[in-house]
Amino acid sequence: MREGVSFSKAGREFPSEGRTVSASTIRVEPRRLKLIATVAIVGWAFFAAIALLLPLVSEYSLTADHISELAVGRYGYLQIVAFFAAGFGTLALAWAVREATNGSWGSRLGSALMGLYGVGIILTGIFPTDEVDPAGRVGSPTIAGTAHSVVSFLAFMLGLAGVFVLSRTFKRDARWRAFWPWSLALAFAVLVGFIVLALSAGTAWIGVIQRIFNGTIILWLVLVAFRIRSISKGASTEHPSRVR
Repeated sequence: MREGVSFSKAGREFPSEGRTVSASTIRVEPRRLKLIATVAIVGWAFFAAIALLLPLVSEYSLTADHISELAVGRYGYLQIVAFFAAGFGTLALAWAVREATNGSWGSRLGSALMGLYGVGIILTGIFPTDEVDPAGRVGSPTIAGTAHSVVSFLAFMLGLAGVFVLSRTFKRDARWRAFWPWSLALAFAVLVGFIVLALSAGTAWIGVIQRIFNGTIILWLVLVAFRIRSISKGASTEHPSRVR
């Protein structure tokens, strides 16, 4: 294979760097890619439901407490499971994005950053947070709580970078071009949300602000997953013999 050229399964050539690529067949069975995207959607939907509903039956508030604090409260195991569901869902989506984009450096880098974001979410479930007082301070820091804070910060930064990189990648891929303006707009919304969240530490509305911030990220992930499902459906229509 010549350097700088990638091939679809149909045998057509597409430039792998620099220019916009034409629509091409995906590299895995469409039905499998569709299933993986669905797994990601379910994982994030479960996380969102727990983050919104668990405060109703726990000692923590929907408005004034962080999502991570739910893991150390009543029914905290549900929040831990939610972290795992969201993390593994994000890992699955990162792999699906890599397979459903054109294979450029942006595809590789963006999906890798998103995969690291997923690993970070899983680690936040392994390392529980320390309890935070109303002023936003940790009374007795622990090793696990410190690890949770560091991992959470790094995961958000890596995820944010991944959203921007993949937005650029979507612009250069014909199958994703209609989605990229929405992706870029949500990327800036996540960036603004991250800044607002940092400035809101210790306020009475930190719980709401954090949930809105996470909701923006979840919206981007879910929209990407639905786009992958759409691409998979199109690939199945073009090559019905691949689906058994």
